[in-house]
Amino acid sequence: FFNEHPQEDKDTFFLMLNDMVTACDALSVSLGWRGDKQKGMELSMDHIKSKGGKFEMGNVQAFMHRNFVNYILNGEDPNLPILRDILTFVQSADEVFWPTIFLNSPLCRDTARLSHDRQFFLYFWPNNPAKTGEKKLDLAGKRCRKANFSDPDWFCGLSPFWLKEQDIARISMYRDTLFVRKADWTHSAPVLQQIDSWIQNKRGPPPLITTSTTGRSGSGSSTSSVILKLESHYKSCFVVLSSRPPQFQWRIGGCKEQGSKIIPVCTGPVKLKEVIKGGKGGGTLLMYSSNGVGGQEAICLLKSQRFPTLCLTTRYPTYAPGVDVGFGPCESFKENQVWKLSGRYIRHAAAVSERSYGVHRGKQRNGLCLARSRDQHALSLEMCDSLLQNKLNYLRIKAVSSSH
Repeated sequence: FFNEHPQEDKDTFFLMLNDMVTACDALSVSLGWRGDKQKGMELSMDHIKSKGGKFEMGNVQAFMHRNFVNYILNGEDPNLPILRDILTFVQSADEVFWPTIFLNSPLCRDTARLSHDRQFFLYFWPNNPAKTGEKKLDLAGKRCRKANFSDPDWFCGLSPFWLKEQDIARISMYRDTLFVRKADWTHSAPVLQQIDSWIQNKRGPPPLITTSTTGRSGSGSSTSSVILKLESHYKSCFVVLSSRPPQFQWRIGGCKEQGSKIIPVCTGPVKLKEVIKGGKGGGTLLMYSSNGVGGQEAICLLKSQRFPTLCLTTRYPTYAPGVDVGFGPCESFKENQVWKLSGRYIRHAAAVSERSYGVHRGKQRNGLCLARSRDQHALSLEMCDSLLQNKLNYLRIKAVSSSH
């Protein structure tokens, strides 16, 4: 945990231990700072490590073996008394207490290594409005818990989104994940029914696909493989130049280069609709995510054809207008790399992007869309509605269908 985001987690840890907190109903209140800030008497990770301590942090949800429960109840652990004293009144004490006790105990022998931090519990976390500055952002019912923290002002407690029917497609992309949260029969009945179906048929979710259905003017439909390119002014295309390290740029004439080709890999088919030449679309093929897994609109990974280990990705974990987009290694945790194809637009399909920016409300072009970056050198996320008025961010999805 602390190795993944060292400075941010160090700040969080410092706050948790020193700004002592108590709660009354829904209100959390600071009791004041532990020690004297002027004299440097706060508890820090470095201070604790210098005394031989080793704190750990983990998820509140846990399975405890009977042997460990007995070990705790019998008072065998020497760390229990001092931990109880240190963690009294600290924020999120349960996220530190149990992991620290267990991982420092003789019962912790073998450690399982996960490929990503949501492989055990898959959940989708909202943007923190206190961090992003988007105080008025609609979080579909998610708000910061009321609190009076002495320092710093960005600390904000939130909880994961309830899983809804619209999440079935994204859940299906995590075949190796053991558990999901948050779900119950009141909020998440379609999700639980779909998961039960996957378990009962013993095959799990269907694999991702690369095929599409092409509907051409005056003809029937055919099954195709599909490639897309990102095109901008003066016939320039976004081109992936290398994979180690990932390098990419807009290039005039780049539409003819192999590095401009992108393959959608999706939870359902992609529909190509040909617009008659001279009409609104100028004779181009428009791409749409069709209904796939769970009857939901297909979610896609957009992979470089030349470098198939690279995916179109945002800069995780903040999704907001102006956030950079480029190509990076295809990750096991895919939320920064999921997209929906909506005709002339590519919408970011992360759970927090859709809930926070209103796609779920049925507005046709609401949400975060892929655009040419504001400095014109790369790609970024922008509000879909704003792309109609902002010609500088113009980006055209050029679809190429190859029937077979």
